[in-house]
Amino acid sequence: MARTSRKQSKKLSGGMGNPRKETARQAVMEKIYRTALYVRLSVLDSGKKDSDTVETQELLLRQFLEGKPCFSIVDVYVDNGETGIDFKRDEFERLMKDVRGGRVDCIIVKDLSRLGRNYIETGEYLEKVFPFLGIRFIAVNDGYDSADPAAADGLSIHLKNLVNDIYARDISAKTSPALRGKQMRGDFIGAWAAYGYRKSKEDKHRLVVDPNTAPVVRDIFAWRLEGISYQKIARRLTKQGIPSPGQYRYRQGIVKARRFAESLWQVETVKKLLANEVYLGHMVQGRKRESLFEGQRQKYLPREEWFIVKNTHEAIIDQKTFDEVQKLNSLKKQEYWQKQERFSGVENTENILKGLVYCGDCGRKLVRYKNIRENKQKKPQLHIWYNDICPNHAADQTLCGFGSIRELELLDVVSEVVRVQISLGEEMEEQHSMEKQAAAFQFESPVRRERESLEAQISETEAEPSANPWLKNIWGKTELTREMATALIKKITIYNSTALKIEFRFSDTFWQLEETLSGKREGTV
Repeated sequence: MARTSRKQSKKLSGGMGNPRKETARQAVMEKIYRTALYVRLSVLDSGKKDSDTVETQELLLRQFLEGKPCFSIVDVYVDNGETGIDFKRDEFERLMKDVRGGRVDCIIVKDLSRLGRNYIETGEYLEKVFPFLGIRFIAVNDGYDSADPAAADGLSIHLKNLVNDIYARDISAKTSPALRGKQMRGDFIGAWAAYGYRKSKEDKHRLVVDPNTAPVVRDIFAWRLEGISYQKIARRLTKQGIPSPGQYRYRQGIVKARRFAESLWQVETVKKLLANEVYLGHMVQGRKRESLFEGQRQKYLPREEWFIVKNTHEAIIDQKTFDEVQKLNSLKKQEYWQKQERFSGVENTENILKGLVYCGDCGRKLVRYKNIRENKQKKPQLHIWYNDICPNHAADQTLCGFGSIRELELLDVVSEVVRVQISLGEEMEEQHSMEKQAAAFQFESPVRRERESLEAQISETEAEPSANPWLKNIWGKTELTREMATALIKKITIYNSTALKIEFRFSDTFWQLEETLSGKREGTV
């Protein structure tokens, strides 16, 4: 290749700066980034006159991207009324799912505090998670861009994250007592009102009846009094085209998260609505509590510790109707457990794949369902089996095409796949051991250096139980256990009774080891 003259280099770089750095900078600019705009607004900031709104944050980010064709907006992810002290936020989790799925490779926020106010976890994302996933991260107001080494000043970023963390704890210490005081007075402090109500325009701490949804609440209570089950009520509402609480809030602009756009009525939604005393005109708050400055994470509290203030707003349901529904709910629950007592001697088997199995049609997590059939003419008289069912399909078959799969069939397939992985791992261990033994008889320095290089590459994936969690949980095991499943399997997606996909947690480590050993074999042929 012909040598490029200094004169030509200056011309290419515009006559200033390092040409290599400039070329790299141009390469970054030429790439089209699949960009996510992430917006977060805490409960404390909501409604303040001088605070950001989700709309102003999104507008700022869009203005920042004006005239920058290298950014293509994929989606906007909005966590409204979510704390920044941890990352358990619905929209952030959806964002990270899209990141891992390859849909997003750039994230832009207003400032670092929008990403999070936890010093340690925020630092983990900036320094480890995002770089590992190849994500470009930009905090507009902080002037931070991970693609620009000059802007990514490690010390200043750490200081800003630490300040955000301290600020969050300070605010928690100051506001927690104030918020509890408001709860005790019966002031509403939630992000959005219960279905059937809305926040008063004059006073956001007071609830008023929503004329659009209050009639639906009354219908739900009336249907329940007729003896209609939770599931049938949910199906009826969906069939009538009545938006679910989440869908209604999304259409009203109360919540911005797009996942609510198609959310449907669920059994649990109906069940919670029918038990909520807010419809009697009483303010019920404090069901769960957390205190950052006291180091107390979120936890659910017993009823005696709730804040219940009566007659704070207009009732939608009268006391008699509410009491009759509670009595009916209690009776139905009692009947259910009485039926269960007949089979109380039947112990449940361990749910080995709990929380790992998902529907390939709608994406919902499958639920394990126990089936018992009694036949007094045969022995054993009880025939017991388990199915993993899709909640969406169970609620309404038109919502999802996948119904269920027998647990034994699923376990057979998963066990076989795991056994294959174990077999491959054992083969690699044996191959590595043989190569080490063979290398011990060779004294030529090039061979020794190559052997030492190989050992250095796989030192972290050495077949030693204490060294690697993937190997630790498969070596010497022959039967699938709960411990193996949770350690090895990230996700199982079921498409139908004959098609499924298994994602392993440590597959990258496994294949890295195999590729390393394969490369060694090819290099010594």
